[in-house]
Amino acid sequence: IMKQYGIQLNPQDGDLLIDNGSIQTGVTLQQNQSIILVAQKGELKEYPLLGVGISDMLHDEEDKSVWKRKIREEFNKDGMKVRHLTIDDNSIKIEADYE
Repeated sequence: IMKQYGIQLNPQDGDLLIDNGSIQTGVTLQQNQSIILVAQKGELKEYPLLGVGISDMLHDEEDKSVWKRKIREEFNKDGMKVRHLTIDDNSIKIEADYE
């Protein structure tokens, strides 16, 4: 399984994660997954066609399978393969890694 390394962001505010004056780097898989899930198309300047826009699911009556397909497609665009994905009324569980 390939691990994605990069600059880590503070999950509370999205700013760079800095410790003792140094920008933190490390495995960014979960960070990247979160960004892709939350981002609306057009929000990521470098990748304007990337983003699930999961907040739209709140008032959407579409079948959950439509959202599963969207998540798989968007993760795939970033080079991730989704091994397992479940969506229920209270949670989304995703098992995915970079290929």
